Amino acid sequence: MKHSPPDSLYFEELKPSRRHWLVTDFVLAIEVAKALPVYEQIETKDRLLLLEFVGLINAILLQTYYSYEQNSDTIKAPDGFMPIKTGPKDRPKNKLEIEIFCRSVETLRRVGINRTEYVLLQAIIYCYFAIDGLSDQARSILQKEQEKYTLTLLRYMQNQQLLLMQKNVRKILVRKIRAVIPYGCVNVRKILCGRSMRNFFSAVH
Repeated sequence: MKHSPPDSLYFEELKPSRRHWLVTDFVLAIEVAKALPVYEQIETKDRLLLLEFVGLINAILLQTYYSYEQNSDTIKAPDGFMPIKTGPKDRPKNKLEIEIFCRSVETLRRVGINRTEYVLLQAIIYCYFAIDGLSDQARSILQKEQEKYTLTLLRYMQNQQLLLMQKNVRKILVRKIRAVIPYGCVNVRKILCGRSMRNFFSAVH
């Protein structure tokens, strides 16, 4: 007895619903925060208040950096989903959508942030201390930790700039040397073959 294939709607019902990436990234941001030593130094009440504030920020930053690494012009999830492309194709995008889903990625691309800078930026956000309701002790601990990460980021960026400057200087020197080598070779040959140099070598020998 032959069975007719099930209706296509049947398979549509079996398809898993799309993952809520912002929720997933929020949970991931919380787990990362729990691994930071500074969070063990503050009270549970302060910890919860802090995570409520910075967890979502770092979750959005995670989405933004991932999209930036994927060379996307807008927020893009690992499954290829782009929030700004939902809805009718002919619907014009409003300014708020562009600000949320595009400008953030554009900012990271403009500054050319790398992975080390991104991780340090996340750590700085995790240690944000200007939150209403935090205890004075938590504020003090978080401020010191944030200053440490900020200084680390500053020194790293200074070193990167120094390396870039040195690289540029080397390029300039190489270009200049290549430009003067033909002229230099002629003059060196004249000097070595000149009377004064012949007298010098005679005296040495």
